[in-house]
Formats: sequence, structure tokens, C-alpha cells
Amino acid sequence: MTTIKRWRKAQKYEQSYWKKTAEKIVTGSAGQLGWYKWKFTEMEKRLLPHIDKERYDSYNILEIGCGPIGIINYINRGNRYGLDPLEKFYRSNETLTKLRDPRVQYLEGAGERIPFEEDFYDLVISDNVLDHVYDTHVVMNEVFRVLKPGGFLYLIVNLRTRFGTNIHKILSKLMIDKGHPHSYDVLTIRKLIGRFQLSLLSEWISDSREARSRDIRSPSVKEKIKGYTGLSEFPYFAVFRKLK
Repeated sequence: MTTIKRWRKAQKYEQSYWKKTAEKIVTGSAGQLGWYKWKFTEMEKRLLPHIDKERYDSYNILEIGCGPIGIINYINRGNRYGLDPLEKFYRSNETLTKLRDPRVQYLEGAGERIPFEEDFYDLVISDNVLDHVYDTHVVMNEVFRVLKPGGFLYLIVNLRTRFGTNIHKILSKLMIDKGHPHSYDVLTIRKLIGRFQLSLLSEWISDSREARSRDIRSPSVKEKIKGYTGLSEFPYFAVFRKLK
């Protein structure tokens, strides 16, 4: 858990990021958030081997911390909900909202207090969220609460090595990285999820050495610094099922 003051600063940073991104979309200097579609394709590749495909069309699906668009925008089946504490801001920005599928219900709210009854969702998506929230344990409690027995959690978290995680914790406290109050390595994310009755169906961890090498080769000074200091991030993907 972080402090509420620290979390609010992270939210302000996030809002600033998306405001600048929307401005770049308008000027043509940024694409129209196509990475969400790529993330959806990756999710389907990892999720479909485990689910009942005949029931997929009737799933209740939630993405927490979905941002302005989210993976949820591209699923195109079931009853879809996106939840984000900055939804009021996103909704006010036409550049962002015009990219949305109007059939998705976007709601304002935080993962620490999901506004649905228990055992409601067949699938919950958490993509690059747990390092942004106020209280990771409360968020995971809420995710577990709203998942149906037998329901699925699709989780993506950007990890660092143990050394990089310890360095990042210092940078986060110093507000050098304003947007990420939390940091995880492989052991800490497994420990967090291990507190819940969730069965791991599949797990994939990208290569930390490759991530570091890529950052060092990058033309961006910021990325080079990440590579040389051990702060490079590498994604963790996992599919879990709530035990019945």
C-alpha cells in the first residue's frame, strides 16, 4: 500500500500522460492506440486454450484500470465493462472516446472498490494496473470477490529484476517515477497472487536480459539509463482460474 497523497500524484501524472497522448493523436504525431488491439490478440492466444468457447459469448467481462480504451474494447463478445478512476476525464476527451466501442460500459471507479456484487464476472482483466493502484492487496481481494467460482483472471504486470525493483522503490519515493507507486519482481508478484485461491493455468515471463539489451541499444536517453541502471521492465503474463 502507498499513501493516498502518493496515489493521487500518480493519477495526476496519468491524466497528464493521456492528455498529451490525445493531443499527439490530433496532430498525427501518435497513432490511435493500436497497442490495445495487439494486447487483445495476445490475451486471446493465452486465454482461449483454457476457457469454454461456447460460453464465451455470454461472459460478464471486466477490465480494471482500463484507461481510455483498454483490451476490453476489442473483445467483441459477452457483456463488457471497463473500470477506471479517471473515467470522467477520459469521457470528456472526444479524441479518446471516439476510439471506443459504444457497446462497452465504461465506469468510473477504482479497483479497491469494484461496484459489482460478488461472483459476477466470468473474466477479469488486469493489464499493467497493479503498479499504479493505491493498495494492491485490496485490489486483489476485490478481483477475487467479483470473480465467479471457475472464473478467469488474465494478468499482465511489468516486472523488474530484484535489483531493479529495489532501485525503483527509491525512485518512486523520490517522485522521479511519478506514475508507478509500486514495483514487482517475479517473487513478489507470485507471493501476492499466492494469497488467493487461484489456480495458475499458464504463465509467461519475458527475458529480462533481452529487455535490458533493448534499452541499452535504444536511441532514447531515458531508455538507455534504464538499461544501464538495471531498471528495465519486462512483462509477465498469466492466466488464473478461481477455485470452485
